[in-house]
Amino acid sequence: MTASSPVTGIGEYQIVGALDAPGREMYAALLNQQSFVLVLFDVEAAATEAMLVEVKRSARLRSNTLLPVVDAFRYEGRHVAVFEAVEGMSLLRLLRSLHAQEEQLSDGAITYIGCRLMEALAIAHEATDPYGKTVPLVHGELGPHQMFISWNGQPRLMGVGLLPIFVLAAEQGKQPSWAVDFVAPEVRTGAAITVHSNAYSAALLLWSMYSDRPVPDAAPPTPLATLRPDLPADIVRRIDQALHPQPRDRVRCRLLAETLRKHMHPSDPSELAERAKALRSMVPLGTPVPPEAMPPFQISSPPNTIREVAITDDAPTAPSHSIAPRIKKLTPYPPLPPRITVEEAASLRPTRKLRAASKRATDDEHAAAPSVQSRAARHRPASTKLPTPP
Repeated sequence: MTASSPVTGIGEYQIVGALDAPGREMYAALLNQQSFVLVLFDVEAAATEAMLVEVKRSARLRSNTLLPVVDAFRYEGRHVAVFEAVEGMSLLRLLRSLHAQEEQLSDGAITYIGCRLMEALAIAHEATDPYGKTVPLVHGELGPHQMFISWNGQPRLMGVGLLPIFVLAAEQGKQPSWAVDFVAPEVRTGAAITVHSNAYSAALLLWSMYSDRPVPDAAPPTPLATLRPDLPADIVRRIDQALHPQPRDRVRCRLLAETLRKHMHPSDPSELAERAKALRSMVPLGTPVPPEAMPPFQISSPPNTIREVAITDDAPTAPSHSIAPRIKKLTPYPPLPPRITVEEAASLRPTRKLRAASKRATDDEHAAAPSVQSRAARHRPASTKLPTPP
């Protein structure tokens, strides 16, 4: 896969051409006359296995608020993630373009984006394992670059299923600055990413758009109720609750989505579509998936040197603890037990009649072999019964 030898095929996918993605290796591809985008990573085996598990789980999620990884496999020692090719741009590009023109999104468009973002996260956080137990799918790098805005004004969340890759990129100091700004405070100090930290990052993105302010470097953000008292009170309250310093005191993304949905207007999607179409000429042709939403290509580590980092503004690569436990949680689930018939189950489980017969046999055995105590009781003189007083 070098510039001197053009790539014509990767796995079952026919390569149409390489995409303009600095620091990343991305290809436009076809399979069964459908368009896809292939993203290649050079990562170690442990992260690859963990990612394959995450991708398989995320592929089972069915929602038009998500733009998930639809396929993943190994090819010539590299990991390949496959995305559906959808035309549009990232929210990061949209916001930067509007800022350059001294414009901003309306509150209605922000509410619409926020509702779709929170719904996508809620669906990922409510994912279950094959046994029906809730095992959340956590996003590894939330920010405006992970929100994809199609030309028809449909926001969709990218990056679900890439948690192990994002973790490795962060610990090697390869996390982009626009992503570091939205990291939850507990993750900055070395804690693992959870549904609570996802709620914080998503709420901070809404805080920044509603207030039209950059994300503060280290200090907690000013309550939105102070900056935007004109917004609906329940939206302000929920966002401020999601930005609580203590993770356990934050509201869940599902509640945020329900709150935002109450204030959506039918015209909000059309306004967002008009904004996106007006900036369509800024997106390079043949780039259906925003490169800024993807981790860098080269994020491999030597054996036994993977470290978990405290993501801070001063030292983005400070090592802390091993991430082996985090990878171990993503190992495949054990196979489900085979199904058996009702007759087989009845033969394995004693019936009430059988249990009663077994109890009678046990009682008869004890009666036929009296204990030493019972033989001594036969030689004991009978007790004298006292007369009843008149």
